[in-house]
Amino acid sequence: MRSGSEGLDYCPYDLSDDPAEFGLVRDRLSTRFGKMLVLRRPERRTDEATLLLHGVGATWTTWTPLLRAAGDSTAEMVLVDLPGFGQSENRLGHLKSLDVAAELGVVLAQLGYRRARLVGHSMGGLLALDMAARPQALEISSLHLAAGSGFAILNAVNHPWRSLVRAPLPTSLFWTLYATGRTRASRAVVTTLHRRGLLGPLFWPVITHPRRFPPRALAALVTEMAPDSFRHAAANLAGYDAPSRWASIDVPVHAVFGQKDRFVDASDRKTFTRIKPQASCTVIEDASHFLHVERPHEALAALKLG
Repeated sequence: MRSGSEGLDYCPYDLSDDPAEFGLVRDRLSTRFGKMLVLRRPERRTDEATLLLHGVGATWTTWTPLLRAAGDSTAEMVLVDLPGFGQSENRLGHLKSLDVAAELGVVLAQLGYRRARLVGHSMGGLLALDMAARPQALEISSLHLAAGSGFAILNAVNHPWRSLVRAPLPTSLFWTLYATGRTRASRAVVTTLHRRGLLGPLFWPVITHPRRFPPRALAALVTEMAPDSFRHAAANLAGYDAPSRWASIDVPVHAVFGQKDRFVDASDRKTFTRIKPQASCTVIEDASHFLHVERPHEALAALKLG
């Protein structure tokens, strides 16, 4: 299914780092990774949370355009900075999905939740899919994925040379981001380009209209290029057999893709629908990899979160 963008503005909201703007309070809860930043409503109303999982190069703030679009329907949304990102610690020095999933379950249990809807963007979507494919103490009721299928990422990690031939753009983009985040010198170059207003156009594979992308959102992409976190996230995908694992997922899946996404592109979407033919899949026009920032109202509707 396709979703048009007529009548809706592109990137109507910038990011915010003020939880109070959305009626949320800030906690720092103990996990095996260290302190994890958690944003939640002051009072729990049900036993089911909607847990939002950001991607690499992001924090909880990447979801704030979606929160603005949702308005009062954000009652049971819980947001986190994943281990090693933003204000969350990663004392374990890895991002193994089993451990991350277990600690997220512990966090939600501490907050009094028994079940969760998982919402993931990009690598956060990969984490959500893996959590749903493995036995969990936490009951998972549904998955909601924003550019979250990630076969291009999986193939880039596990079959780099073959992927470079078959899907040169997403593969080269992944390894460019990987290299950019690894050294202080390369990150300094990125920061300099951003300060001079020259960085936006370089994001054309993942942003439809880079010059119209919100300033704080673009700055966040630069700031959160954390080399250790990127490397840990990529290592977590080595040897991962997505088709066999995801085929066993038996909860409702709602996936949304950006029509102009060159990272999670049309071939990625085709593979995902072949593995999960029962999933509800929507393509949003005039949107790319950061569709939840570019078209938050349409993304919210397609993800069935409203």
